[in-house]
Amino acid sequence: MAWTTPTTVNAGDKLTSTLWNNEVVGNLNYLLSPNKAVVIHNNGSDYTTTSTTFVDVDATNLSLTITTHGGPVLVVAVCKAMNGNGFGAGGLDITMDGTRIGANTTLGLADVGNVDMSYSLVALVSPSAGSHTFRLQFRAASGTTTLYSNAALPVVMAAIEL
Repeated sequence: MAWTTPTTVNAGDKLTSTLWNNEVVGNLNYLLSPNKAVVIHNNGSDYTTTSTTFVDVDATNLSLTITTHGGPVLVVAVCKAMNGNGFGAGGLDITMDGTRIGANTTLGLADVGNVDMSYSLVALVSPSAGSHTFRLQFRAASGTTTLYSNAALPVVMAAIEL
């Protein structure tokens, strides 16, 4: 469903059913149905990595694809993770079309340390119109980074065009 540019109405013009359905009803439906994707994933077991570079946590189950009109997109990931080697020993990030959103920092959008913590990664990106894929990534600067994913601690990801 696409946005229809409303017709300029002048005094005396009649509102036809076509104008009403396309420009009023259609545009309201467009505004009330934003492009979005959500996943709540229980892997049944934890994800771990010893990779010192960022890798996808789960490219199949923790991947969101939305088609945008070119507006800003709010991307969110909520999870619990830890790395027993201390703070700065691991990192979490989100990619858009394979490019890390938190690429300007070594540890990504979140620094994972030696305490089990809940993380909320939030990013606002401005992609061009078209299809875009978002994925959760993690890394271990040292040791092992663990991301929990079970019935009590599912991983949640969402992307919505604003």
